[in-house]
Amino acid sequence: MKDKKIQLTGQAFSQTVSGREFVAFTQASSAERTVFQFDRFELDPARMTLLENGETVHIEPQVLRLISLLVEHHDRIVPRDEINAVVWEGRQVSEASLTTRLRSARTIIGDNGSEQRLIKTIPNVGLRFVGDVSVKTVRAPSPAPVREWVMKHTVLLIAVVIATAAIGSGGWYWQKTSDERALSAQFARTEDAAISGYNNSRMFYASRYDCMRACLSATDFVCRSFDYYNTENACDLSEETAESIGGLKTDYELPQSYDHYARIMPTE
Repeated sequence: MKDKKIQLTGQAFSQTVSGREFVAFTQASSAERTVFQFDRFELDPARMTLLENGETVHIEPQVLRLISLLVEHHDRIVPRDEINAVVWEGRQVSEASLTTRLRSARTIIGDNGSEQRLIKTIPNVGLRFVGDVSVKTVRAPSPAPVREWVMKHTVLLIAVVIATAAIGSGGWYWQKTSDERALSAQFARTEDAAISGYNNSRMFYASRYDCMRACLSATDFVCRSFDYYNTENACDLSEETAESIGGLKTDYELPQSYDHYARIMPTE
């Protein structure tokens, strides 16, 4: 069988699976990029973004890669080994992992496994995006010229800001680290482990201390623990503890670190 190359948009990395080479693209390398529009969504594979009615959809990287792969190749069925090569970078994963990501992808774009109006499952073969897709080319704007006097004033302003900040940095840093130690003392941490299936609230662009504060604060849910995603600066807040469901689960398969934090003395 000849090697078959599957090309997406951007900078390439390759993966060989069962004698077939798959080429995935992660970042645009030219001034032009291709954007795909379907339903109320706009997908930009080069920038790894998905917009819904102009608003950014916060989505797990593997789910976004799955949607991107299917939409870019909506003219054909995408087989399972190609999905593994691109979405999981060639790692062999369980059927449950694909099912979980597929369910998330369908939910995000307003589809489900019963209707399959956008993503159709082809039994024993793969998946195909069956929704209407329009393609447009977007050209990046040329950078505006920067005058020399603007650069000089910018450098001067930065120097003043740094000097001013340095004066109070000592006291601020001491207070910050003291507060963080007090927060950490209220949680037990387990590295690279997570509870899944019980989370009911998610925070994005948050530090783990932001997640701790949210877990301890009075909210519309009782937060007992949370999973922190180090590479995404996000966390899932949970009403459950590891003990309440018989221990930690480790079925996350995203290529990033998940640390679980459980409150040492949870309160109602």
